[in-house]
Amino acid sequence: VLDRARYIQAQNDLRDALNEARILAARRDYDAAAEAYEAYFEQAGKRLKKDVVEYAIMLSSAERYTEAVAVLRSVVEEQFDYDVAKEMGRIQSYQKDYSGAIATIDQLLQINPRDYELVFLKAQSLRALGYYTEARVLYGDALVVAEDSEAIEERIIGIDADVRFELVQS
Repeated sequence: VLDRARYIQAQNDLRDALNEARILAARRDYDAAAEAYEAYFEQAGKRLKKDVVEYAIMLSSAERYTEAVAVLRSVVEEQFDYDVAKEMGRIQSYQKDYSGAIATIDQLLQINPRDYELVFLKAQSLRALGYYTEARVLYGDALVVAEDSEAIEERIIGIDADVRFELVQS
């Protein structure tokens, strides 16, 4: 009975530690939240994938993209997870690591070529690197898969404006 009570108390303490990290993240006190997550992981003695992904998303919210990508990469390397790899590609794009984002996205598109969000993200990355023609083609592909998305149509118009601007600059 005493062992069960200790176990229950330990589980409650773990839950409280994780909730404290979440509260700090919600308050946008990201440095304190990162410390609280690390303390939680140490107290737990293991890192559950869902908690590690949550931690990486918090790091991304704090614009600590390099750390977030490293955390997600460790999860994907341990056991491939499509959604985690997709989040890693998003964060790589946010941190302007467009080449890394494209590499991650290409791997995922081999698994699911109809994921229009990934096609869209790849197009954005290509556009940022100045590959307007390739980006325009991918936006068109994403538009077909997404079944006429207004947001994608606006991106295609934006690429046309980028091309005109590049011509004026040269």
